[in-house]
Amino acid sequence: MRNLLALLLFVPSLCLAQVPDYVSPDGLIGWFPLNGSLESGIIGIPDGQISGPTGTTDRFGVSCGALSFDGINDEATIDHYSGFENLEELTISIWLNPSEYPSAYATCGGGYGAVYALVSKWASTIASRTFEITLSDWGPGSTGINPDGYLQVCNNSGGVTGCFQSSSYATFPLNNWTHLAVTMGTDTTSIYVNGLSVYSGESGSTNGSLLHTSNPIFIGNAEAASATCPRFYSGQLDDLGFWNRALTQSEVESLFLSTAPIMGCTDTTSCNFDDSANSDDGSCEYGCLYCGEGTVWDPVNEECIVANPTDTDLDGCTGVGDVLEVLSTFGQCYTTWTCGDPMNYHSYDYETVLIGDQCWFAENLRTTVYANGDLIPAGLTGEEWNSTTAGATAFYANNASSLEDFGRLYNWYAVNDMRGLCPSDWHVPSDEEFMTLEMELGMSETDANSIGWFRGTDEGAQLKASASDSPSWNGTNTSGFHGLSGGQRFGGGSFGDDPFCLWWSGTDSSGSAWSRILSSTYLTVKRDVVPSNHGLSVRCLKDTE
Repeated sequence: MRNLLALLLFVPSLCLAQVPDYVSPDGLIGWFPLNGSLESGIIGIPDGQISGPTGTTDRFGVSCGALSFDGINDEATIDHYSGFENLEELTISIWLNPSEYPSAYATCGGGYGAVYALVSKWASTIASRTFEITLSDWGPGSTGINPDGYLQVCNNSGGVTGCFQSSSYATFPLNNWTHLAVTMGTDTTSIYVNGLSVYSGESGSTNGSLLHTSNPIFIGNAEAASATCPRFYSGQLDDLGFWNRALTQSEVESLFLSTAPIMGCTDTTSCNFDDSANSDDGSCEYGCLYCGEGTVWDPVNEECIVANPTDTDLDGCTGVGDVLEVLSTFGQCYTTWTCGDPMNYHSYDYETVLIGDQCWFAENLRTTVYANGDLIPAGLTGEEWNSTTAGATAFYANNASSLEDFGRLYNWYAVNDMRGLCPSDWHVPSDEEFMTLEMELGMSETDANSIGWFRGTDEGAQLKASASDSPSWNGTNTSGFHGLSGGQRFGGGSFGDDPFCLWWSGTDSSGSAWSRILSSTYLTVKRDVVPSNHGLSVRCLKDTE
């Protein structure tokens, strides 16, 4: 009765780093919101990498909406991609919030001072850069410090070295967000601060082309053989954009005048599309897309239900045919659910089995959400799996094909979460309830309370699938429990089967998590304590009346 909604597998994943409505798409070759990461907002453009920067509050007060750089060794990079090849023009837009100005002065590059690099793309020498934008207090050949400082923009279009300065530090006040845009046209380069033009001239213009280098884009630092000045930026950065043309002043003003995002589901094909939202928060639901005529999506139970109970032919209204259908079944009675019937939970029918007085799932749990519909984090790397203290789930060996036979693996934090893994009126069995199952299959009470493999006689074989079952194992399955070798995920993030099957149960007096383990080697059932960061299978047990 494994009736997964296979169509759900084809729902495209959504990228939360979207391009806002106020950003001109014409010529846009890169948009990186810097919302705690370097995730790209444009499909097909690679994400960047961060080394040190951390998420911080952005100009709208959104938590983790920007990146913070410590001015010591924090930097971020974006690998070179085709959008930066053969450029005739270029616009760079970024929000900056400096926490200090350059002050670690040194003699470097033929001058004296210090530099905070905001965005740069270098080749191997100071005379071979596509662009560099910095806060600086020195100039070539200078012998002292410029206490006012300035914004410095450099490019080497057409192979000609060009750097020019504009605006004092006062234009970029400390601990305040300022919008900066630099447009490099074929004849004129312009600098805009908070939407206003502060420089416009031929110095730094592209002369019809920009130098093509295949090195990465650096953010918060610059990389070049001659870049010996202190160059690590101290402060916050947000919303980095690139265009292959020179934006107009009105387009730059639109970037500066951007409003706070309205979070919600922005996918018009989803069940819960929010017309007022302009930034997707990952809440889109799609199950309703597969509801047929006359049915609607029930977000609580996550299934399609009849929109009108009297609409038996599901044509959207109650007609003569519906009345005749009701009359044709007049007097018929319908029985309620009993153990042994499939149990539908989150759009999947689980087989059930009665063993003694206990009603069990006859297959492993596979849900990706808690009972209340909250998502259980999945797809964690080994390091993330090892360190998390929140609920998490995984496929065995990260292989989705294992789902059909073995279900999913869950860490103890997911099992112990108050939101619950099992359906209403079901629960993850306690240690004592597993003992009741074992004693029902013939294990003595003394053995049931013991630890290790040498408990009972053949209870493990009774719980394992037989060779004639599909899927099969090497047991007898006389209980109907149909245990399979679903393996486990270790605390370090690696996987192991051996082959084994492991299920979570309850806790002991010290809070350690108990488990039950089957192996192809033994006929018995092992009872043992397992660390909370391991990933084990789960069977649900019906509540007692």
